[in-house]
Amino acid sequence: MGHLVEAADPVIAVVDFKKALAAHPKAKELEAELRATQENAKKVFEAKQKELSELQTELQKAVAPLKTKEGNTEKNLQAVRDLQDRGREIQQSMLDVQARTRQTIADRQDAVLPELASQIRGLIATANNGQYAVVLDTSALSRDGLPQVIEAPGAFDLTDRVIALLPTK
Repeated sequence: MGHLVEAADPVIAVVDFKKALAAHPKAKELEAELRATQENAKKVFEAKQKELSELQTELQKAVAPLKTKEGNTEKNLQAVRDLQDRGREIQQSMLDVQARTRQTIADRQDAVLPELASQIRGLIATANNGQYAVVLDTSALSRDGLPQVIEAPGAFDLTDRVIALLPTK
C-alpha cells in the first residue's frame, strides 16, 4: 500500500530551467551574437559558392579545347589543373568557414552558459525561499528521452518567479 500524502508532507515545485535560462538578458545577447556570427559565415560561404560556380564555368571553357587535337596542349592541360586546384582550395575554404563557425559558437557558449546556469540556480533558490522541499526541472530529459517530470499535479511552477528575478541587463 502506498504512502498517502498528508498536509504536513513537503510540497514539490517545478521550474522550466531552459525557459528561465533563455529569458536571461545575457542569454538573449549571446543568441543575437551567435546569430550574427552565423549570418556573417553564411555571407562568406555564399561568396565562396559564387566564386566556385564562376570557376566551374571557367573550367568548362578551359576543358573544351582539350577535346581537339590542336587544343590538347601542355599549356591548356596546366590551365585546367590550375583551375581544378583553385576549385579544391575554394571547397576547402568553405569547409574551414563551417568548422570555424561551429567552433566559435561552441566556444562562446562554453564561455557564457555555465555562468548563466549558475545564476539561474541561485535565482531558483531565491524564488524557492525554502518553501518547497524539492524543485524539479521540467526541461531536463532522462537518458531515454522522457522528461524528468512526467507529471506533477499540484506542483507549484517557479519559472515565472525566477524570470522575474533576472537582471534587466
